[in-house]
Amino acid sequence: MPRLITPLTGGSCSRCKCWSAGGGCGNLPATKESDMPILTPTVDASALFAAQRQREAQEHERLRVAFGASAIPLPDELVKAVVMRFGEDAQAILRAHPGYPLHQLRESYLVSVQVMDVAIADLLGAITMFAEEAVREGGDLFDYLQRDRLRQVELRIQKELFAATNAAMSLVDHSRRLQLSVALAGYDEEVRRCFGDDGLHDFIKALRVLLYHVQVVEAGWLRQHSIAEGKRATFTIGRSLILRTLEERANTFSAGQRGRIAAYLEGKGDHVDLSLVFTDYRDRSAAFNGWMSGQLGASLPAALADYDRCQLEKTRFSVRTQWSAVLGNWLSNVAAPHVHRHLPKFLDAGQLAQVYGLPLNSPEQAEKVLELMDRSGAADDDLRERVHTLFARATTDGAPPGALTTVS
Repeated sequence: MPRLITPLTGGSCSRCKCWSAGGGCGNLPATKESDMPILTPTVDASALFAAQRQREAQEHERLRVAFGASAIPLPDELVKAVVMRFGEDAQAILRAHPGYPLHQLRESYLVSVQVMDVAIADLLGAITMFAEEAVREGGDLFDYLQRDRLRQVELRIQKELFAATNAAMSLVDHSRRLQLSVALAGYDEEVRRCFGDDGLHDFIKALRVLLYHVQVVEAGWLRQHSIAEGKRATFTIGRSLILRTLEERANTFSAGQRGRIAAYLEGKGDHVDLSLVFTDYRDRSAAFNGWMSGQLGASLPAALADYDRCQLEKTRFSVRTQWSAVLGNWLSNVAAPHVHRHLPKFLDAGQLAQVYGLPLNSPEQAEKVLELMDRSGAADDDLRERVHTLFARATTDGAPPGALTTVS
Protein backbone atom coordinates (compact mmCIF):
# COMPACT_ATOMS: atom_id res chain seq x y z
CA MET A 1 0.00 0.00 0.00
CA PRO A 2 1.27 3.45 -0.71
CA ARG A 3 2.75 5.20 2.34
CA LEU A 4 1.01 8.35 3.55
CA ILE A 5 3.42 11.17 4.08
CA THR A 6 2.37 13.85 6.56
CA PRO A 7 3.68 17.19 5.45
CA LEU A 8 5.98 18.87 7.95
CA THR A 9 5.07 22.27 9.35
CA GLY A 10 7.45 24.71 10.96
CA GLY A 11 10.51 26.53 9.75
CA SER A 12 14.00 27.70 10.53
CA CYS A 13 14.76 30.44 13.04
CA SER A 14 16.51 33.64 12.10
CA ARG A 15 19.01 33.31 14.96
CA CYS A 16 20.87 30.04 14.29
CA LYS A 17 18.99 28.68 11.23
CA CYS A 18 17.84 25.59 13.16
CA TRP A 19 14.53 24.06 12.28
CA SER A 20 11.69 23.56 14.72
CA ALA A 21 8.11 22.55 14.37
CA GLY A 22 6.93 25.82 15.80
CA GLY A 23 9.25 27.93 13.72
CA GLY A 24 11.16 29.24 16.74
CA CYS A 25 14.69 28.50 17.93
CA GLY A 26 15.10 24.95 19.10
CA ASN A 27 18.43 25.66 20.77
CA LEU A 28 17.14 28.23 23.32
CA PRO A 29 16.29 27.04 26.87
CA ALA A 30 12.66 26.31 27.54
CA THR A 31 10.64 29.32 28.61
CA LYS A 32 9.58 29.18 32.28
CA GLU A 33 5.98 29.82 33.16
CA SER A 34 7.06 32.77 35.28
CA ASP A 35 8.71 34.34 32.20
CA MET A 36 5.55 34.21 30.16
CA PRO A 37 3.78 37.53 29.68
CA ILE A 38 0.65 38.14 31.72
CA LEU A 39 -2.30 37.94 29.43
CA THR A 40 -4.71 40.84 29.44
CA PRO A 41 -8.01 39.58 30.87
CA THR A 42 -10.96 39.66 28.60
CA VAL A 43 -12.94 41.64 31.23
CA ASP A 44 -11.59 45.06 32.19
CA ALA A 45 -10.49 44.85 35.86
CA SER A 46 -11.02 48.57 36.38
CA ALA A 47 -14.67 48.12 35.44
CA LEU A 48 -15.00 45.34 38.03
CA PHE A 49 -13.42 47.51 40.73
CA ALA A 50 -15.64 50.45 39.80
CA ALA A 51 -18.73 48.26 40.06
CA GLN A 52 -17.57 46.97 43.45
CA ARG A 53 -17.00 50.51 44.71
CA GLN A 54 -20.44 51.51 43.52
CA ARG A 55 -22.04 48.59 45.37
CA GLU A 56 -20.10 49.53 48.52
CA ALA A 57 -21.21 53.15 48.23
CA GLN A 58 -24.83 52.11 47.77
CA GLU A 59 -24.66 49.82 50.82
CA HIS A 60 -22.99 52.59 52.84
CA GLU A 61 -25.74 55.04 51.93
CA ARG A 62 -28.47 52.46 52.64
CA LEU A 63 -27.08 51.86 56.14
CA ARG A 64 -26.56 55.57 56.77
CA VAL A 65 -30.14 56.40 55.85
CA ALA A 66 -31.43 53.48 57.91
CA PHE A 67 -29.43 54.67 60.92
CA GLY A 68 -30.91 58.14 60.71
CA ALA A 69 -34.48 56.95 60.14
CA SER A 70 -34.76 54.01 62.55
CA ALA A 71 -36.51 54.32 65.87
CA ILE A 72 -34.54 54.20 69.12
CA PRO A 73 -33.22 51.70 70.08
CA LEU A 74 -31.82 50.70 66.68
CA PRO A 75 -32.32 47.03 65.70
CA ASP A 76 -29.45 44.74 66.66
CA GLU A 77 -29.16 43.45 63.08
CA LEU A 78 -28.65 46.97 61.76
CA VAL A 79 -26.05 47.78 64.43
CA LYS A 80 -24.19 44.55 63.69
CA ALA A 81 -24.10 45.33 59.95
CA VAL A 82 -22.50 48.70 60.67
CA VAL A 83 -19.96 47.73 63.32
CA MET A 84 -18.52 45.03 61.07
CA ARG A 85 -17.50 47.64 58.49
CA PHE A 86 -14.06 49.22 58.47
CA GLY A 87 -13.21 52.08 60.83
CA GLU A 88 -14.01 55.39 59.13
CA ASP A 89 -16.74 53.84 57.00
CA ALA A 90 -18.49 52.64 60.17
CA GLN A 91 -17.95 55.96 61.95
CA ALA A 92 -19.38 57.90 59.01
CA ILE A 93 -22.57 55.83 59.28
CA LEU A 94 -22.67 56.15 63.07
CA ARG A 95 -22.63 59.93 62.69
CA ALA A 96 -26.13 59.62 61.18
CA HIS A 97 -27.41 58.23 64.51
CA PRO A 98 -29.94 60.55 66.20
CA GLY A 99 -27.78 60.54 69.33
CA TYR A 100 -24.62 61.77 67.62
CA PRO A 101 -25.27 65.53 68.10
CA LEU A 102 -25.75 64.93 71.84
CA HIS A 103 -22.55 62.88 71.88
CA GLN A 104 -20.65 65.83 70.40
CA LEU A 105 -22.02 68.20 73.03
CA ARG A 106 -21.20 65.81 75.87
CA GLU A 107 -17.67 65.12 74.62
CA SER A 108 -16.99 68.84 74.19
CA TYR A 109 -18.09 69.42 77.77
CA LEU A 110 -16.03 66.52 79.18
CA VAL A 111 -12.89 67.55 77.29
CA SER A 112 -13.38 71.13 78.47
CA VAL A 113 -13.47 69.88 82.07
CA GLN A 114 -10.13 68.16 81.57
CA VAL A 115 -8.58 71.15 79.82
CA MET A 116 -9.62 73.51 82.61
CA ASP A 117 -8.28 71.14 85.25
CA VAL A 118 -4.92 71.02 83.47
CA ALA A 119 -4.84 74.78 82.89
CA ILE A 120 -5.49 75.65 86.53
CA ALA A 121 -3.07 72.95 87.70
CA ASP A 122 -0.39 74.45 85.44
CA LEU A 123 -1.02 77.95 86.84
CA LEU A 124 -0.91 76.78 90.44
CA GLY A 125 2.12 74.61 89.73
CA ALA A 126 4.01 77.51 88.17
CA ILE A 127 3.23 79.73 91.17
CA THR A 128 4.35 76.96 93.55
CA MET A 129 7.65 76.50 91.69
CA PHE A 130 8.27 80.24 91.86
CA ALA A 131 7.39 80.36 95.57
CA GLU A 132 9.74 77.50 96.44
CA GLU A 133 12.65 79.16 94.71
CA ALA A 134 11.76 82.61 96.01
CA VAL A 135 12.01 81.56 99.67
CA ARG A 136 14.90 79.15 99.31
CA GLU A 137 17.96 80.08 101.34
CA GLY A 138 20.77 81.13 99.05
CA GLY A 139 18.49 81.48 96.03
CA ASP A 140 19.57 83.99 93.40
CA LEU A 141 16.32 84.47 91.46
CA PHE A 142 16.10 88.14 92.49
CA ASP A 143 19.74 88.97 91.82
CA TYR A 144 20.40 91.62 89.20
CA LEU A 145 22.12 89.16 86.88
CA GLN A 146 19.02 86.91 87.01
CA ARG A 147 16.59 89.62 85.92
CA ASP A 148 15.98 87.97 82.53
CA ARG A 149 15.19 84.64 84.19
CA LEU A 150 12.81 86.35 86.60
CA ARG A 151 11.10 88.03 83.65
CA GLN A 152 10.58 84.63 82.04
CA VAL A 153 8.95 83.42 85.25
CA GLU A 154 6.62 86.43 85.17
CA LEU A 155 5.70 85.78 81.55
CA ARG A 156 5.03 82.13 82.24
CA ILE A 157 2.63 83.04 85.05
CA GLN A 158 0.93 85.52 82.72
CA LYS A 159 0.57 82.84 80.05
CA GLU A 160 -0.89 80.34 82.54
CA LEU A 161 -3.29 83.00 83.85
CA PHE A 162 -4.45 83.64 80.28
CA ALA A 163 -4.94 79.92 79.65
CA ALA A 164 -6.74 79.25 82.94
CA THR A 165 -9.27 82.07 82.58
CA ASN A 166 -10.04 81.13 78.98
CA ALA A 167 -10.41 77.45 79.85
CA ALA A 168 -12.78 78.30 82.70
CA MET A 169 -15.09 80.37 80.51
CA SER A 170 -14.93 77.84 77.67
CA LEU A 171 -16.14 75.21 80.12
CA VAL A 172 -19.04 77.43 81.16
CA ASP A 173 -20.14 77.77 77.52
CA HIS A 174 -19.89 74.05 76.80
CA SER A 175 -21.82 73.10 79.94
CA ARG A 176 -24.61 75.55 79.06
CA ARG A 177 -24.85 74.25 75.48
CA LEU A 178 -25.11 70.70 76.76
CA GLN A 179 -27.74 71.67 79.32
CA LEU A 180 -29.90 73.23 76.61
CA SER A 181 -30.12 69.80 74.97
CA VAL A 182 -30.28 67.43 77.95
CA ALA A 183 -32.19 69.64 80.42
CA LEU A 184 -30.79 68.15 83.65
CA ALA A 185 -33.13 68.77 86.56
CA GLY A 186 -31.62 71.02 89.23
CA TYR A 187 -28.92 72.48 86.99
CA ASP A 188 -29.45 76.14 87.93
CA GLU A 189 -29.79 75.33 91.62
CA GLU A 190 -26.52 73.37 91.54
CA VAL A 191 -24.71 76.25 89.83
CA ARG A 192 -25.80 78.56 92.64
CA ARG A 193 -24.93 76.03 95.32
CA CYS A 194 -21.42 75.35 94.00
CA PHE A 195 -20.37 78.79 92.83
CA GLY A 196 -22.38 80.98 95.17
CA ASP A 197 -23.02 84.66 94.54
CA ASP A 198 -19.93 86.20 96.16
CA GLY A 199 -18.52 87.46 92.85
CA LEU A 200 -15.71 84.92 92.35
CA HIS A 201 -17.13 83.71 89.06
CA ASP A 202 -17.63 87.29 87.90
CA PHE A 203 -14.01 88.06 88.78
CA ILE A 204 -12.68 85.09 86.75
CA LYS A 205 -14.93 86.06 83.85
CA ALA A 206 -13.73 89.69 84.00
CA LEU A 207 -10.09 88.59 83.98
CA ARG A 208 -10.76 86.51 80.90
CA VAL A 209 -12.50 89.37 79.07
CA LEU A 210 -9.73 91.80 79.96
CA LEU A 211 -6.86 89.49 79.03
CA TYR A 212 -8.41 88.16 75.85
CA HIS A 213 -10.27 91.17 74.46
CA VAL A 214 -9.49 94.44 76.18
CA GLN A 215 -6.31 94.96 78.14
CA VAL A 216 -3.47 92.88 79.54
CA VAL A 217 -3.63 93.09 83.32
CA GLU A 218 -0.25 91.90 84.52
CA ALA A 219 0.23 89.74 87.56
CA GLY A 220 3.20 90.52 89.76
CA TRP A 221 5.23 88.58 92.29
CA LEU A 222 5.02 89.25 96.00
CA ARG A 223 7.39 88.18 98.77
CA GLN A 224 6.47 88.42 102.43
CA HIS A 225 8.19 87.55 105.69
CA SER A 226 6.36 87.47 108.99
CA ILE A 227 7.07 85.95 112.37
CA ALA A 228 3.77 84.07 112.31
CA GLU A 229 3.98 82.62 108.78
CA GLY A 230 7.65 82.87 107.95
CA LYS A 231 8.67 83.47 104.37
CA ARG A 232 6.14 83.12 101.60
CA ALA A 233 5.89 84.18 97.98
CA THR A 234 3.13 84.18 95.39
CA PHE A 235 1.77 86.03 92.39
CA THR A 236 -0.94 88.63 92.78
CA ILE A 237 -2.96 91.24 90.94
CA GLY A 238 -3.46 94.60 92.59
CA ARG A 239 -7.02 95.21 93.78
CA SER A 240 -6.88 98.90 92.87
CA LEU A 241 -5.62 98.01 89.39
CA ILE A 242 -8.59 95.71 88.77
CA LEU A 243 -11.16 98.18 90.07
CA ARG A 244 -9.66 101.07 88.11
CA THR A 245 -9.55 99.03 84.91
CA LEU A 246 -13.17 97.97 85.32
CA GLU A 247 -14.22 101.59 85.73
CA GLU A 248 -12.20 102.66 82.69
CA ARG A 249 -13.91 99.90 80.70
CA ALA A 250 -17.38 100.51 82.08
CA ASN A 251 -18.90 99.97 78.64
CA THR A 252 -17.59 96.38 78.69
CA PHE A 253 -18.97 95.34 82.08
CA SER A 254 -22.40 95.97 83.55
CA ALA A 255 -22.90 97.85 86.78
CA GLY A 256 -24.05 94.60 88.39
CA GLN A 257 -20.87 92.77 87.38
CA ARG A 258 -18.66 95.59 88.62
CA GLY A 259 -20.53 95.67 91.92
CA ARG A 260 -20.21 91.91 92.51
CA ILE A 261 -16.50 91.97 91.65
CA ALA A 262 -15.89 94.92 93.98
CA ALA A 263 -17.70 93.05 96.76
CA TYR A 264 -15.57 89.94 96.16
CA LEU A 265 -12.32 91.92 96.22
CA GLU A 266 -13.30 93.86 99.32
CA GLY A 267 -11.84 91.33 101.73
CA LYS A 268 -8.81 90.37 99.63
CA GLY A 269 -6.50 93.18 100.69
CA ASP A 270 -4.42 95.29 98.34
CA HIS A 271 -2.91 92.23 96.63
CA VAL A 272 -5.26 89.53 95.33
CA ASP A 273 -3.42 86.22 95.68
CA LEU A 274 -3.94 84.28 92.44
CA SER A 275 -3.03 81.01 94.10
CA LEU A 276 -5.88 81.35 96.61
CA VAL A 277 -8.33 82.61 93.98
CA PHE A 278 -7.79 79.75 91.54
CA THR A 279 -7.59 77.08 94.22
CA ASP A 280 -11.03 78.19 95.38
CA TYR A 281 -12.42 78.32 91.83
CA ARG A 282 -10.94 74.88 91.04
CA ASP A 283 -12.64 73.35 94.07
CA ARG A 284 -16.02 74.94 93.27
CA SER A 285 -15.78 73.80 89.65
CA ALA A 286 -14.87 70.26 90.71
CA ALA A 287 -17.97 70.09 92.89
CA PHE A 288 -20.25 71.23 90.09
CA ASN A 289 -18.65 69.10 87.37
CA GLY A 290 -18.79 66.07 89.64
CA TRP A 291 -22.53 66.62 90.04
CA MET A 292 -23.09 67.17 86.31
CA SER A 293 -21.05 64.15 85.26
CA GLY A 294 -22.97 62.01 87.74
CA GLN A 295 -26.29 63.27 86.40
CA LEU A 296 -25.25 62.57 82.83
CA GLY A 297 -24.32 59.02 83.74
CA ALA A 298 -27.51 58.41 85.68
CA SER A 299 -30.09 59.82 83.27
CA LEU A 300 -28.87 59.77 79.69
CA PRO A 301 -31.36 60.71 76.98
CA ALA A 302 -32.50 57.61 75.09
CA ALA A 303 -30.85 58.70 71.82
CA LEU A 304 -27.46 59.28 73.48
CA ALA A 305 -27.65 56.02 75.42
CA ASP A 306 -28.34 54.12 72.19
CA TYR A 307 -25.50 55.90 70.40
CA ASP A 308 -23.18 54.83 73.23
CA ARG A 309 -24.43 51.26 72.80
CA CYS A 310 -23.57 51.33 69.08
CA GLN A 311 -20.12 52.75 69.73
CA LEU A 312 -19.47 50.15 72.40
CA GLU A 313 -20.40 47.36 69.98
CA LYS A 314 -18.05 48.87 67.40
CA THR A 315 -15.25 48.99 69.96
CA ARG A 316 -15.90 45.40 71.00
CA PHE A 317 -15.85 44.18 67.42
CA SER A 318 -12.59 46.00 66.68
CA VAL A 319 -10.90 44.73 69.84
CA ARG A 320 -12.14 41.20 69.26
CA THR A 321 -10.86 41.24 65.68
CA GLN A 322 -7.43 42.47 66.75
CA TRP A 323 -7.11 40.00 69.60
CA SER A 324 -8.28 37.12 67.44
CA ALA A 325 -5.56 37.87 64.90
CA VAL A 326 -2.83 38.01 67.56
CA LEU A 327 -4.03 34.89 69.36
CA GLY A 328 -4.46 33.02 66.09
CA ASN A 329 -0.87 33.83 65.11
CA TRP A 330 0.48 32.69 68.47
CA LEU A 331 -1.51 29.47 68.62
CA SER A 332 -0.72 28.53 65.01
CA ASN A 333 2.97 29.35 64.98
CA VAL A 334 4.35 29.27 68.53
CA ALA A 335 4.27 25.96 70.36
CA ALA A 336 5.26 27.41 73.75
CA PRO A 337 4.46 31.14 73.86
CA HIS A 338 6.20 33.44 76.36
CA VAL A 339 3.01 35.08 77.60
CA HIS A 340 4.47 36.30 80.88
CA ARG A 341 7.13 38.39 79.17
CA HIS A 342 4.42 40.61 77.73
CA LEU A 343 1.99 41.06 80.62
CA PRO A 344 3.98 43.94 82.26
CA LYS A 345 3.40 45.96 79.07
CA PHE A 346 -0.35 45.96 79.71
CA LEU A 347 -0.83 45.55 83.47
CA ASP A 348 0.46 47.69 86.34
CA ALA A 349 2.11 46.39 89.50
CA GLY A 350 -1.13 46.01 91.44
CA GLN A 351 -2.81 44.14 88.61
CA LEU A 352 0.20 41.85 88.14
CA ALA A 353 0.03 41.01 91.85
CA GLN A 354 -3.56 39.85 91.33
CA VAL A 355 -2.56 37.75 88.31
CA TYR A 356 0.38 36.05 90.03
CA GLY A 357 -1.61 35.39 93.17
CA LEU A 358 -3.31 32.64 91.13
CA PRO A 359 -1.83 29.30 89.96
CA LEU A 360 0.56 29.86 87.07
CA ASN A 361 -0.96 29.31 83.61
CA SER A 362 -4.21 28.08 85.15
CA PRO A 363 -7.67 28.82 83.73
CA GLU A 364 -8.20 31.10 86.74
CA GLN A 365 -5.12 33.12 85.83
CA ALA A 366 -6.23 33.35 82.20
CA GLU A 367 -9.65 34.62 83.35
CA LYS A 368 -8.04 37.21 85.63
CA VAL A 369 -5.93 38.57 82.77
CA LEU A 370 -9.04 38.80 80.60
CA GLU A 371 -10.93 40.56 83.38
CA LEU A 372 -8.18 43.18 83.77
CA MET A 373 -7.46 43.76 80.09
CA ASP A 374 -10.91 43.48 78.54
CA ARG A 375 -12.16 46.96 79.51
CA SER A 376 -14.90 46.99 76.86
CA GLY A 377 -16.25 43.48 77.41
CA ALA A 378 -15.12 42.35 73.95
CA ALA A 379 -14.31 38.72 74.81
CA ASP A 380 -16.82 36.14 73.57
CA ASP A 381 -16.76 32.40 74.24
CA ASP A 382 -14.46 31.67 71.30
CA LEU A 383 -11.94 34.32 72.32
CA ARG A 384 -12.06 33.19 75.95
CA GLU A 385 -11.33 29.61 74.89
CA ARG A 386 -8.31 30.79 72.87
CA VAL A 387 -6.93 32.68 75.83
CA HIS A 388 -7.28 29.58 78.03
CA THR A 389 -5.45 27.53 75.39
CA LEU A 390 -2.71 30.15 75.17
CA PHE A 391 -2.07 30.04 78.92
CA ALA A 392 -2.19 26.25 78.96
CA ARG A 393 0.66 26.23 76.42
CA ALA A 394 2.60 29.14 77.92
CA THR A 395 6.07 28.80 79.39
CA THR A 396 6.94 30.18 82.81
CA ASP A 397 9.54 32.51 81.28
CA GLY A 398 8.92 36.04 82.48
CA ALA A 399 6.81 35.07 85.48
CA PRO A 400 8.07 36.34 88.86
CA PRO A 401 10.09 33.79 90.90
CA GLY A 402 7.43 33.61 93.60
CA ALA A 403 4.57 32.81 91.21
CA LEU A 404 2.41 29.89 92.26
CA THR A 405 3.01 26.70 90.31
CA THR A 406 0.24 25.18 88.23
CA VAL A 407 -2.08 22.82 90.05
CA SER A 408 -2.81 19.55 88.30
